[in-house]
Amino acid sequence: IDGNTDFIFGSSTIIFDTCIIYPRTRLDNGSGGFITAANTKAESGYGYVFRDCKITKNRGATLYTLGRPWQNDAGTADAAKSRNKTVFLNSFMGSTVRPEGWSTWDAGTNTSFITYAEYNTKNYNGTLRDVSGRVNWSKQLTAAEAAKYYNNDTVFVNANTPAMSTWNPYSTWPELSNAFVPELSASNLLARKPTINSGTLNVTWNITWPSAGIQCDLYRSSDKQNFSLINTQISTEDSAANFSYTDNVPPAGTNYYYIVRLSKAGFTTTTSDTAVLSSKPFIAVTSGLTDFLQGIGTPSATQSYVVSGLNIIDSIKIVPPAPYEVSADGGVTWFSNSKPLGLKPTNGTVANTNITLRLNGNTVGVYNDNIIHSASFADTVRTAVRGTIQSAQLQAAAVLQHWPFAQNNLDSLAIRSAGVTASTPTFSRFAVADSLLAPYSLTRGQVFAATSKGAWTTAEGGPGGNFNRTNYQQFTVTASQGYTTRVDSLMFNLAFFATASNIKIAVVYSRSGFANDSTEVIGYEFATQKGLTQDNNGPSALYRFPLNGSTGINLTEGQTITIRLYFTCGSTSRGRFAQLKDVIVKGITTQNVATSIRNNSIPAGFSVYPNPAVNKVYIKHPRSGTNTTIALYSLLGVKVAEWKATPNTLLTSLDVQLLPQGQYFIQYHTGKETVVLKCIIVH
Repeated sequence: IDGNTDFIFGSSTIIFDTCIIYPRTRLDNGSGGFITAANTKAESGYGYVFRDCKITKNRGATLYTLGRPWQNDAGTADAAKSRNKTVFLNSFMGSTVRPEGWSTWDAGTNTSFITYAEYNTKNYNGTLRDVSGRVNWSKQLTAAEAAKYYNNDTVFVNANTPAMSTWNPYSTWPELSNAFVPELSASNLLARKPTINSGTLNVTWNITWPSAGIQCDLYRSSDKQNFSLINTQISTEDSAANFSYTDNVPPAGTNYYYIVRLSKAGFTTTTSDTAVLSSKPFIAVTSGLTDFLQGIGTPSATQSYVVSGLNIIDSIKIVPPAPYEVSADGGVTWFSNSKPLGLKPTNGTVANTNITLRLNGNTVGVYNDNIIHSASFADTVRTAVRGTIQSAQLQAAAVLQHWPFAQNNLDSLAIRSAGVTASTPTFSRFAVADSLLAPYSLTRGQVFAATSKGAWTTAEGGPGGNFNRTNYQQFTVTASQGYTTRVDSLMFNLAFFATASNIKIAVVYSRSGFANDSTEVIGYEFATQKGLTQDNNGPSALYRFPLNGSTGINLTEGQTITIRLYFTCGSTSRGRFAQLKDVIVKGITTQNVATSIRNNSIPAGFSVYPNPAVNKVYIKHPRSGTNTTIALYSLLGVKVAEWKATPNTLLTSLDVQLLPQGQYFIQYHTGKETVVLKCIIVH
């Protein structure tokens, strides 16, 4: 049995008899692991019983404890905590096992509920192992206490199911009575470069059933057909249960294939699976590009993605489709379809490189195509891009609403646009944390789960590892009275605390109260899976979601868009939380101008001159009051300037020399009445 974290876990009563247990060296260079994680039920007299087993030594980089108590933690009330039971009897252990022997789950573990015990633990040479450093709440059994664990009837008795006391696994499976003869078997064969730029590689494997005198012959091939012997090693029980060999990396553009053949007198010779290390040029592209939108005359907003490469012989050539452009220096130098960008390697490696991308054309239309990434002998990587060029200039999106989640779930009054109304997000079958972590903070933002204790299982009302229509957080954006609002995008920081198990998000929005869903949040819709990250220090990963592509969602005054965020988590333990902060909705708001704005007639008592105007425009009007204001609007209804009229005057001059040439509407507002006039500005 091999693994690296809680790889023997659950609530069953099990006897492990003369098993080989291999706690592996972690490939992520993690320093620690746990062999068992029993969550024995209160009614069970026994949990995990290991009899006459061997815990083989790994390569020394990862140390283990014999177990930790699953579901006996700070997030679980004492009444619901497991009564964790695990014992090791007459077992052999190498230096992989830590001196303390056992672990708690966290500071909330109730050790009085735990039975962690050993009897006659031995080193591989047969001498008794020093167990003086074991945690003081574990136990060393006497011979009499250990004896009962060798009685199968005793172990399998269950007070609630007394019929279990008559069950004899040796009767069910007579072959269990036969002496087990280990086979020759190699496990976990791996060829791996220690660093990305290394000129050497490590070939590692272990013997499944350690035994002295096993001959391990390592073979290598460059075509997977013709193998040559390159190394021979002989096992010596404990110290050589793991094997390694250092080889040079294959030449660029080629592969090395490895197999291990095991032989020993009296045993059948066996051959392992095949491991491969490739020096074939490889291009990696990581992108989350959304739709581009450009107005004629001005390039679109930029987006970025990441390109890297291994074993690159010449360079990675990046060819954007016309009229897209790419840059490797943040937009200082641009490359196009006719002038591709090249990324040169250092010792065959192109490190992660941010590629800036924009749409920059002169013809109205839709431009959907692929960026081509290629290199000699490498598989070509195509990255899809979608965009639209329109004749009208773009309006710059601004923050409409912001929920920082630093202290509560209210939106920020200081940042909220006048074009939207205040709103508070709501939970459906989620709850903020009430222990372990603060529900709101500057560091983590809002901390929540299906229960306040951090549970996600369906048994506790959560979605588990699959999306559920009833588990979501809902945000609303409503256009204020007198405003038209376009909602363009949603962004936020998000990460999970204490788990990376099947953590995902989906984003769906609706203008119909979810009579109909959105269908174009690419990669993040309800039916699709988007993996998230674990970050126990707080959410640093930034997620951006364009809504309705480059068009956005238009809301007339009083209309609402409802956005729901769905989350999943596959962990069955409590104390796992989503961390969400700085939820931002961006878009454009336009203050509506009165219906008379389209009336070219000038009301009685008003006049505008000169019209067209060059540098100044004069407005004759009734005597102004103390609250009279005059504002200038573009034909799109966007306010571009505002002045306060001098009280008790009949004439106001407006300086317009800095405004662009065009047609404008003048809004004269007394506080009680609004009059709209039209003027033309030329320069």
